[in-house]
Amino acid sequence: MFRRWLSGFWRDYKEKIIIIAKLFGLLVIIGISAGVIFSSFGKKEKTNVDVTKEVYNPSKTVIEGSDISQEEFKKEDNIVQEFVDFCNNGNIEGAYSLLTDECKQKLYPTLDSFKNNYYNIIFANGKKEYNLQSWINSGNYNTYRVRFMEDFITTGNYEDTVKYEDYITIVTKDNTKKLNINSYIKT
Repeated sequence: MFRRWLSGFWRDYKEKIIIIAKLFGLLVIIGISAGVIFSSFGKKEKTNVDVTKEVYNPSKTVIEGSDISQEEFKKEDNIVQEFVDFCNNGNIEGAYSLLTDECKQKLYPTLDSFKNNYYNIIFANGKKEYNLQSWINSGNYNTYRVRFMEDFITTGNYEDTVKYEDYITIVTKDNTKKLNINSYIKT
């Protein structure tokens, strides 16, 4: 009986049912298209926000301690720059004079040991560029991860450039700053 009623209903209203189904299908397609379009607009804005959050910030301490102030970071970057400039220019005595007495005593008791065990390994093959990242900030000791690399902009080849990584600790004592190099922090 239901089957007979359904068959009659279909026969009587077939054209109207097809038109309503087409309209419903069209509305579904428009709704899906609008959802895709508006969701892609939201993702573009969100991506731009995420990109700005991932900016390199060398004064942000990665491992332990508070972030270093911009003023303090500039002072410490200047002493590392001075050390690198001395090494790049072959002024081994000038670079050696920037080391703490403790570092000299423990790692490089003579100028020749500094030259053979540090300078010749990193700086003998040409001038190096560097970048700093604050690693540990503890009282009067600030440790930085320093990456030394050849100037790949002039060579045009980043993959084949030799890169070195060191941890340099800057020790502030009596308002003077000195360096502990070769991953030496303190005794």
